[in-house]
Amino acid sequence: MKNTLALEFKKVAKKLMPNQSSLQELDESIDDAGHIDEIMFRHGEYIGGMADVILVLIDRNIKV
Repeated sequence: MKNTLALEFKKVAKKLMPNQSSLQELDESIDDAGHIDEIMFRHGEYIGGMADVILVLIDRNIKV
């Protein structure tokens, strides 16, 4: 499988917030940051905010 943004998101989310299983509920084929953020935002404002932070970290290639 291609290394999509969803796969990267899930990997970083698991490191940052291992107890937030809702961050792992994401179709691994998604490769659009806006789509990921919309999905996570629907899970709640806190999760949506974390999705935004994680996507910025991935975009900047910051290792956690």
